[in-house]
Amino acid sequence: MSVDWLDYIPFNYKRYVQEILPAFEQACIGNPKPIEALLQTATTFAFSPGSTCPIPLTGEHVEKLLNTRYNFQGLFDAETSHALKEGAPCDIWRHMAQIIPTLEGKTMRTLGKYGNLLHSHVFSTFCCELPPPLKKITGMLQDYPFILNEDVYDWLEYCDRDSEIEAIWSVFRQLPPSELAHKLPLLNSDNELILLSYGHRAFTGAVNEHISSFITCEEAQNLLQLRTRDTPLLESIVSCCVRDGRSKDWSIDITRIDPQMVKHIETVFPWQPNGEKFDIEERALFDYWMQEHNEEMQGFIQRYHENLWRIEDELLHRVRFAVERGWGLLKLQR
Repeated sequence: MSVDWLDYIPFNYKRYVQEILPAFEQACIGNPKPIEALLQTATTFAFSPGSTCPIPLTGEHVEKLLNTRYNFQGLFDAETSHALKEGAPCDIWRHMAQIIPTLEGKTMRTLGKYGNLLHSHVFSTFCCELPPPLKKITGMLQDYPFILNEDVYDWLEYCDRDSEIEAIWSVFRQLPPSELAHKLPLLNSDNELILLSYGHRAFTGAVNEHISSFITCEEAQNLLQLRTRDTPLLESIVSCCVRDGRSKDWSIDITRIDPQMVKHIETVFPWQPNGEKFDIEERALFDYWMQEHNEEMQGFIQRYHENLWRIEDELLHRVRFAVERGWGLLKLQR
């Protein structure tokens, strides 16, 4: 399955099970007081896990409310919508509270469009929190997942670099702890196709469609035992180094490469060095350039390893933040 981005968010699953879900269940049987009291304590609002902003919402955050992809429009009357478009701040939880009476007679599986909207943002606001980042990444968009694009493939391969490391990370793919499995709104066997793509710990889309898994505090503690700062020559790194070498337009002596690693082609592609009509297996080209341009190739490899270590440092920073609070960790992906 192709993955565009990954994120890992500290997750207070105990509060979710012990406070949030019971509050919704009470609202469903006609007692709105617990969920109303909860909303009155809010000082922030999260559009998604880890994407938290202070209330009242202003500026670009109000613009998000008006963006059709976020499904808030039905909460605002015409006068409020006009005011928001003119730049008025928004006490979003006051508007979200309008949904509470509609929960009566529903169940957690049948909350409806706006009931699911309320549940999703309560989940993200009250059960998910990011620590301040270890290091601000220049050019990174605010509230954007911290593992993006080709970094995803490097990271996933890094997590499976040997059997010891793979065993620690495999907990995200295992069945959830039995004491939580029946309490959390997880996908079930009726969602077999989604389960194949995500796993047995994926939450339903009504919570957040991007949550592919989670781990408990005890399971997160094992991540703190990981061997760090490894320098494996990952296949994804080999591919990136070959791409970087091609960008240098380095020449190739085809006679010095194993003929079995060379395929002649009819069409010349822009990335073919010097317009030659052949295609070389990536590993063979990597080995060739390691001989011919060793210093520069080593520099490429070092840069990719340092990027992996940056991801590793930030992730373990988040794990420590979660473990110190008795929390677990959500894994989100798209």
